[in-house]
Amino acid sequence: MQAEYRFEQDDIVGAAKELVLAATAIDGSPSGPYAVAIAPFIESCASGLEAVLDGYRGLVGQPDALAARLHFVAVEEACGAGILTEMAGYAPPELHAAVLAHAEDEKRHMRMLLNSARRLAVSFPVAETVVVDGKEELAGAEGAFDSFFVSVHLSEIRGAMSFVALRSLIGQGRHPGERYASQVLEAIIKDELDHVAYTGRAVRKAAHTNAITTAEISSYGTHVDRFWKNDAAHLAECLVSPAKVIMHERFGSPSRN
Repeated sequence: MQAEYRFEQDDIVGAAKELVLAATAIDGSPSGPYAVAIAPFIESCASGLEAVLDGYRGLVGQPDALAARLHFVAVEEACGAGILTEMAGYAPPELHAAVLAHAEDEKRHMRMLLNSARRLAVSFPVAETVVVDGKEELAGAEGAFDSFFVSVHLSEIRGAMSFVALRSLIGQGRHPGERYASQVLEAIIKDELDHVAYTGRAVRKAAHTNAITTAEISSYGTHVDRFWKNDAAHLAECLVSPAKVIMHERFGSPSRN
């Protein structure tokens, strides 16, 4: 069951952290291999999000910049859909349907985000859809589903917290497109927290049965600082040259790092 969340509040990062803690079912004194590894990762995400929060604030009242950011996130969702569709082929039977459903959620999010971006963009066109093949990202993943799924789980935690921060801030905007985007993000956040929960249960089970170790889980979170640095740079670029951002993402290679 998801925690209740009121988006208009002062401690955005703290609230985002509490939501993912509830979704992962980690209490105040984490124990067990899963919780011991994931709790510090969530703290690192909270610190990283705090550091880039001003970048998110800068998008408020800047329709083109926010459109560029939403387009970027749509590409990320499309990338996730491609990876998950491929990953379903390696999933154990009990997770196969859930992974495919997750992929479909990401495709739907991509369309919702692009629609939001089109309502905001003033200086450039926004694509109707984005398709990203996940085969290259999954090279060598055969027989390593548990390990690879850890990276998916961590990405969902990080993404859910980012979505909460963006929704909380743009909800303060006055542009009709901002109000529409905030409603879209609320719907996406509910799905993202469900993704955090089911991927967390799978990783917790893998850790409990020693299919993956605490050290292995922790090792996947070592690049989180780099992610937030890249995120800060992208937010700044959205504000300075949003049209350039859109062109790069349309013809360049999306990255989930």
